[in-house]
Amino acid sequence: MSTLVKVRIWTAAGGRLTVDAAPTPVPGLVIHGYPGSDLWSVTHAASGTAVAKARDPETALDLAIRLADVADWTLPATQLRRDRGVARRCQAALDCTANVNQGGVTRGPLLRAQEAGRVA
Repeated sequence: MSTLVKVRIWTAAGGRLTVDAAPTPVPGLVIHGYPGSDLWSVTHAASGTAVAKARDPETALDLAIRLADVADWTLPATQLRRDRGVARRCQAALDCTANVNQGGVTRGPLLRAQEAGRVA
């Protein structure tokens, strides 16, 4: 069993919350229960941005593995956003799965502020 790590995620209301997350075989992606729901999230660990959501941890792990070749998930989120192909490749990877919703989108200014250390 992997050791859990603390990750600061973005909430639907644009706030931040620290959760326990499980590392995946994909560097830069973690999975965790989504607060306030029965869903599980595949999250970009560096930014706390949800990439995809699933109904169970097994599906979340499968999604993380499917997303491995989409991008270098160890990069900062703002750099990932500059690559317009990332969103298209994510959608293609997620379209071939059942039992999933695509993750939420955190606004660019919030990501830049977080990466600059202005948002915890």
